[in-house]
Order: sequence, then structure tokens, then C-alpha cells
Amino acid sequence: LIEEVPPADPPPGVIRQPKPHYGATAEGVRSYEEQLIAQLHDERRRSHLFVLQLAVLAPKAALGLIERYERTYLRQARGTPASRVETPAADGAGGLFARLVCEEDRLKTEARLAWIDYARRELKALAGGQARNL
Repeated sequence: LIEEVPPADPPPGVIRQPKPHYGATAEGVRSYEEQLIAQLHDERRRSHLFVLQLAVLAPKAALGLIERYERTYLRQARGTPASRVETPAADGAGGLFARLVCEEDRLKTEARLAWIDYARRELKALAGGQARNL
């Protein structure tokens, strides 16, 4: 997955002990990409598992857990570095990726809170004997 690559020539007059330099092979890059894509599947699977585990609780207990989940989620969202960074003004790739992280965090938080509101409404209806068939 990695291979030794020749080091760049040192500037004239600079004498350094040669150190090995490594880079990813084409297979290494493909493997890394596959690992990143697999993380998406794992994240989605964990979300589905949470909902399935929520289903074994009585509606009022599930509603209590949703309230606790929301508080915990908001506390953690406020504590992440991305949420504490104002829109980075840095140029170049570093600035772009910092902005991408901030935007992903904002959109995920919006979506998660919308889901929590939806789950809360549905569980309240179920607890009140008014389950909706959607």
C-alpha cells in the first residue's frame, strides 16, 4: 500500500543524512478511499440500530430517551471543534476543508434535530394512543 519514493534533491551546499520517504501506491489510495466509504455505511448502520433499539422501549420511555438524546447531542455538538470555529477565512485547500467540515456539521445538526422533533411528535402520538400510519 506504500512504497519508498526518492527524496527531493537537497538545495546546493546542504548536506543531510538521507532519510527514506514513502508515498501511497495506487492500490494504497484505492484502499484508503474504500475505508472512507465504509465509514459512511457504518455511520448509517449505527443510526438505524439506535432506532431499532429505541423500538423495544415503551413509548413513554422512548420519549424520555429521545429527550435525553437531544440534550446529549446538543452538548456534544457544541463541544466539537467544528462548531466553535467561525467561518474560516483561510484560502487554499486548508480553508476549503475547514469550511466543508463546518458546513457538514451544521447540516448534520439541522437534520438530526429535525429527526428528533419528528420522533418526539410520533412517540407522543403513540403514547397518547393516536399512532399515525405513515
